[in-house]
Amino acid sequence: MNLRPFIHCGPNTYFRQYDNPQLLPWGPQTSDPSMQSQPIEITGPGGASYQLGEPMLMFTGGVFLGRVDPVLLSKGGAEVHLGSFTATSFTQEELRNVGALLFYEACAHITRFHPQIQQIHFALSRPMPGLGDPAAQASSRVAAVESIGAINIQLTPTYSGDTVVSGSWVYTSEICSC
Repeated sequence: MNLRPFIHCGPNTYFRQYDNPQLLPWGPQTSDPSMQSQPIEITGPGGASYQLGEPMLMFTGGVFLGRVDPVLLSKGGAEVHLGSFTATSFTQEELRNVGALLFYEACAHITRFHPQIQQIHFALSRPMPGLGDPAAQASSRVAAVESIGAINIQLTPTYSGDTVVSGSWVYTSEICSC
């Protein structure tokens, strides 16, 4: 999966394009029909339109999923670094990997609404107990970021035994032209 469908095909097209339905947060497997295929909305603090440099608050169907904070804007204004994702208890209780989908949506939101951003940096390290041991989690993260064309992917072990997966996504006309 690359970011191309996100940028030119309208918001939330990942519900039709996502490669692995087992990873969808609220697809057909959920017992709550109100949560099926709800779009993810990203706002700034207080429900305002998201502005670069502010925390990203993520919702679906009126349910708060979590926040990305900080979102650091470079001095030149062409790059951002996505900080830590803090999941709500609602999101943490989901057995499937919600984090990958929310990461894709955060990247897509930035590229869709902030075209001056040419590069998105990230470091993913939040434990995902439902996805196995730290090596399995790192492998899942690497696959997720490779699928959007991330570059300079690095794995860094931590003292706690987890692994941080970091890298960058660079806007190119090859990825983003229709």
